[in-house]
Amino acid sequence: MRKTAGLLVMYQGAILLVQQRHDNNKSRLSIPKGGIIQGEDSLNAAIRETWEETGIYVPIININPKPYILNINSQQLQRRIIYYIATFPDSYELPTINVRDNKEIVWAGFVSYTAAFNCIQQTQLPLLFHFDEKRIHPHILNFLLDNKYISKAQHPNGKIYLYNYTEKCKREEFWNEVTLWCRGLILDSQNTILYHPFKKFFEYEQLYTEFIPQCNIQKIYEKKDGFLGIMYWIGGCPYIATRDSFISYPAIKANIILYTIYPHALQYLNPKYTYLFEIVFPNNYLIIDYGAIEDLFLIGIYDNADNKEVSLDEIELPFPQVRTFNLNQTLPELLNNNIINEEGYVLLYSDGSRLKIKFPDYKKKYKLKHEVY
Repeated sequence: MRKTAGLLVMYQGAILLVQQRHDNNKSRLSIPKGGIIQGEDSLNAAIRETWEETGIYVPIININPKPYILNINSQQLQRRIIYYIATFPDSYELPTINVRDNKEIVWAGFVSYTAAFNCIQQTQLPLLFHFDEKRIHPHILNFLLDNKYISKAQHPNGKIYLYNYTEKCKREEFWNEVTLWCRGLILDSQNTILYHPFKKFFEYEQLYTEFIPQCNIQKIYEKKDGFLGIMYWIGGCPYIATRDSFISYPAIKANIILYTIYPHALQYLNPKYTYLFEIVFPNNYLIIDYGAIEDLFLIGIYDNADNKEVSLDEIELPFPQVRTFNLNQTLPELLNNNIINEEGYVLLYSDGSRLKIKFPDYKKKYKLKHEVY
């Protein structure tokens, strides 16, 4: 898969787009992007390509250094775009657009957020999510649903909808800012985000170089081998869904545990938060044997107002939490650990990013089980 770098430049409610020479009309516009030359990092490549294709030099001070990914993997095209978000205040006077790379680019300019949905390349539609991260535009959802990169499930008793990435998405690595969030994301009928799961995170060996965290490890958590549970509210009462269903067997089991073991906890739950759990109970689906344990392990909380994560240390609830480990181990040491009958670790970094490590013994048993089935 070819790797390129680009800038998502937002200014006065518009996005900077370019028309490539091989396109005959302005219905397949793209953000400025291009290949990374030897000795160049992706951020500087994105700045250079934007200057070459539009004549606009974007100072680093206007760029969020956090990288984002847009993978395109089809029969026609295989490309990984590492992009960064650049913003300017409305009062800023941008230089005149001047296409310098006339061999590849025939037009460049700013297109309004609403107009961009009709002229940006379909595979780049998820980029427009950054204009409004509290709602997912139907054009984006429909593209991902029509191409079977995400699935949608309606609640049987209400107009709320659960979105999850599909096996096709995983197989083709069609990762972007929307598919990464769609792992139990719950929206209303207007596509407003109601309840937030963890954004998908990867094993160390699966990470692209740009996404290896460069900050300190803040917490090391035990990784339970269970089912992710996402709490939501309907009819004034809390319930738990799994990544792809409101009524899966693990979801039903989670709600039985919630209302039989923790009825005293309901008064402390706040509907303005999304509570995330690891659902553990005796079953044949998973690898680790936890004996007769049936429980909900609280593993995360999101504030629904701003989609920001809330520290577990800030809120007291009567649910158990997974174990934490001493921070005196280095990443190479953690990668070499192998604890029997444990799945692994989840590393939480100071910038909020996560990374998972699975133990060799767990991976061996997982492979054997799935070869059998």
